[in-house]
Amino acid sequence: MKLSNKIIKKTGMGFLVLILMVFIAILRADREIILPEIAAMIAGMWIYEEPSWINNPYKIFFIPSGTAIIGFIINQFKINYSLKIILSATFMMMFLMVTRSTLATSLATGFLPIIVNATEFSFLIAIFITTFIVMMGVLISAGQPKIAAKQPINYLNYFIFLLLLIIWVGFTQLIDHAQMGVIPPVMVTFFEVLNKPKYRFDLLVRQIFALSLAALISWFIFQFTANWLVTVTLALPLIVLMLKFLSLKLPAAFVFPFLIIVLPANMAQVLPLSTFILATIFLSTTYLLKNQHKNSNG
Repeated sequence: MKLSNKIIKKTGMGFLVLILMVFIAILRADREIILPEIAAMIAGMWIYEEPSWINNPYKIFFIPSGTAIIGFIINQFKINYSLKIILSATFMMMFLMVTRSTLATSLATGFLPIIVNATEFSFLIAIFITTFIVMMGVLISAGQPKIAAKQPINYLNYFIFLLLLIIWVGFTQLIDHAQMGVIPPVMVTFFEVLNKPKYRFDLLVRQIFALSLAALISWFIFQFTANWLVTVTLALPLIVLMLKFLSLKLPAAFVFPFLIIVLPANMAQVLPLSTFILATIFLSTTYLLKNQHKNSNG
């Protein structure tokens, strides 16, 4: 399928913003400015224009900023890493329910400050600035904003997400592999498909493969270059080609070139394996839940 000029232009503009973010982080010698989840937001809202992500443009700024504040505050507590993840997930689910939001990328902004141990306010400032830029991009592209009518929310999905996360994070703590508790792009994809009415087996397989391969591509390039700009510049086009080959729109896949840069070394080394394991567990569980629901109705 030939890419339209509009898509090419939006992709180029999005990549330019992301590369600029990395360049500023290099100049300031501050990796907390690199926000991996912004790559997913730009891909989903500027390039793919996912309706469920842009149906209320103002929430693009408000919701991720709110979850980022939640994660940042909880990270200041002198408590166990796994407990921080569970607490942040709990408060984020409450926040999303109150705001009636299913914006999956906002979960990443909440988990990230804990995963990278963000302690500087530059992290929050970077979140506010970049989410505002993404929101303005959507508003400019769409023209007069159209706030979607309130859609019915299945609150059970929030509890399912939280329950499965608590079980998994608790398990990783018990086996002394807490660093495998959460991989933001996987959790974003998990929450997104959990809120979809249907989930096909072929999509499950392609998403697991795409997430795992995107992690492997990013890990491989970073291992051999150890250069932030080179990693991002090489990995992003490869991920675009990979997704095109798989006929898949998966914004979360674009997170990995940035995530590999900001992760602690112990997490970065096992990122491809952790991604495959978590994607297989959470997405397969979602598929089974969806099928069970379908069978009970049929």
